[in-house]
Amino acid sequence: LTAVQVPDGVFEPYRFCLAFLATAQASGAEVRTFTEVVDLASDNGFVSGVTVVDRLTGDVDTIRADLVVNAGGPWAERLASMAEVDVPVSPTPGVMVTVDRRLNNMVINRLNTPSDGDIVVPQRTTSIIGTTSWTVDDPDHIPIPGDHVTRMRERGRDLLPRIADARVRGIMAVARPLISKPGVDARLVSRTFECFDHEADGMDGFVTISGGKTTTARAMAEKVSDIVCGKLGLAAPCRTAEVPLTSYRRFHARTT
Repeated sequence: LTAVQVPDGVFEPYRFCLAFLATAQASGAEVRTFTEVVDLASDNGFVSGVTVVDRLTGDVDTIRADLVVNAGGPWAERLASMAEVDVPVSPTPGVMVTVDRRLNNMVINRLNTPSDGDIVVPQRTTSIIGTTSWTVDDPDHIPIPGDHVTRMRERGRDLLPRIADARVRGIMAVARPLISKPGVDARLVSRTFECFDHEADGMDGFVTISGGKTTTARAMAEKVSDIVCGKLGLAAPCRTAEVPLTSYRRFHARTT
């Protein structure tokens, strides 16, 4: 057997997302929670805003903008279709199984081509086994196949035998917004990202960023920010490589 130790780390995903939102708020952004984009305002080949519905109150509002960025993840293709442009996103979920013990202090990952159950990640007092991969049509409805859960436990035991004695604490799945490639298996699709300036599709004022993963999120933000600044005629360098994120504790949700 061959083992390689790399400088790795883990993060708490919920707090990490809140840190992004807190940083945006500290820079003057307004964050609308429980708010869904239901339409894009467009006229004569230009997107000028979005129509949203507050899922807590039912209120409908139209937000006007000089330029709209579609960062809808697995829903990016659905949002793009509202502007009658195409974004080739393939929602690709993966099942992860959490057990009730922290069995390792560093990430354990198989050194092989991508397959199911390649990794065990320590998270607080738990260990997370991941992950499978398949494609769905609707990222809002992801049924979790029972055989995927069984496979995760079996493959996890191969990496850490003590997983056999642990109790399952949680089972989850979420869709990755992979850039689809016709005829290519989802496992083989690159986790790279792409930025689409839809002016090339005849719809100006609308930019989509999709694909990628958490480790490329900052680079994705820089890429789309540079495109937005260029389109708006702004000379503003991206500073995310130097500016630390604001603590997740500073995020404040809008209340009604």
